[in-house]
Amino acid sequence: MEKKSNNILSFFAKHFVWLFLTFFGIPLAIQLSSLVINGVNSGKYVVSGDWLAFWGGYLGVMPAGIMAWWVAEQQINSDRKNARLAYIEQKYIEDLLKLRDIINSHSFSGEWIYPYDLYFSDIEEVTTLTSKEVTLFRKMFLNISVDKDGKEIIMTDSLFDLRSIIYVLPSSQNASIKQSADLMCENILLLAHYQPSMFETFETESKKKEGYNKITEDLCISKHTVNRLDWQTKSKEFADHIRIITENFNTINTHIDNELVRLYKLDD
Repeated sequence: MEKKSNNILSFFAKHFVWLFLTFFGIPLAIQLSSLVINGVNSGKYVVSGDWLAFWGGYLGVMPAGIMAWWVAEQQINSDRKNARLAYIEQKYIEDLLKLRDIINSHSFSGEWIYPYDLYFSDIEEVTTLTSKEVTLFRKMFLNISVDKDGKEIIMTDSLFDLRSIIYVLPSSQNASIKQSADLMCENILLLAHYQPSMFETFETESKKKEGYNKITEDLCISKHTVNRLDWQTKSKEFADHIRIITENFNTINTHIDNELVRLYKLDD
């Protein structure tokens, strides 16, 4: 509509002279013709009162018409802008509700029970994670199945749909959570690298007796210590990924709640 208005203004500016001459020239030519005819017929070259009344009304049309056009133009532009903003806001609310549905239907609530609430808030609290725990946490954030050869088939779950929706939100609305969505998804993918079998090996090695005889005792103790350190290191790495996922999941969740509250208050 703004482009159309500019075209109209450009047309008036370009053809101002002709429009001016047409607007004033035609009635003026008629009046002069009438003046000449009256002069020839009666010998009196005077302007009648009717023409004075005509010019008063005619000249009043111009400012009134321009003003009416300007007011109508502004109202149309305002209505179009408001309609566009209303559409964008409605679409934004719909996207927020989709995000809310995804979060509500996911198996992860954003909170952990003891002792995992400690593990995933401070990884220094982590000692070692078992293969069963690693399997449980991986399946919470990844769709994992096994093919006929026993190989894992890993696919992303609905939390990645969150990122897809967040990315198409207006830039002014997704700036605060776009990075959170990226970090959450990146760390979910990193969980796939931690195979439960690796943690099962750590468990098996830790259960072996540390010394069979005097000659091998030091070697066995050293091997056990190295295994234990590796186990703890991998457990802390895994727990740190869960911590990052949890923090960013909750950041997104809080943002969605705050935005829905804000938008619904605007409707009241």
